[in-house]
Amino acid sequence: YKVDRSRVFLDVLDEMLTNERSSLKDIEERFVATVACKAAVKAGMDLSRQEVENLISSLLGLKNPYTCPHGRPTTIKIDIH
Repeated sequence: YKVDRSRVFLDVLDEMLTNERSSLKDIEERFVATVACKAAVKAGMDLSRQEVENLISSLLGLKNPYTCPHGRPTTIKIDIH
């Protein structure tokens, strides 16, 4: 999958300018969270088998694989019934 780097840059810049009174630590955390979310795999994207395996492997290595840095869920529940 491809990431629109220009869009990510503009979104991060907008986020930083919108919250100009924040501490440097808050700005850094929001920056990392925004870049991570913008570059993340989204629902409906087509992935190769290798990309899926890499994604699952990466998720399993996280302390909290269930939400993105902004708190949105990263997984869905699928019932077999």
